[in-house]
Amino acid sequence: MLHFIFRKSNVQKLLALESIVTMVGSVEAVMTLPQILRIWQLRSAVEFYLPTWLLYVLGSSLWMIYGMRIKNYPLIVVSMMWLLAYCPMVLGILLFG
Repeated sequence: MLHFIFRKSNVQKLLALESIVTMVGSVEAVMTLPQILRIWQLRSAVEFYLPTWLLYVLGSSLWMIYGMRIKNYPLIVVSMMWLLAYCPMVLGILLFG
């Protein structure tokens, strides 16, 4: 079974998939930007639920730790991007919610 998984063609497919997943994860972090801008421009966060965003931060932190543990650079980068997006949301909710 492992011989099948690590054949050269499968490794190439996994690398291609890793690139796609990295791009999607990066876009996901960027998609948070309009919400961040909304909170900070309007100085209002009543429509955002703090526990949800805290769980996003927790999940992103765990993914980053996991990425560091397995030395997966794309996972580390995407997790950091998520944290850079989610932390201003949490701060905005705490300040303006």
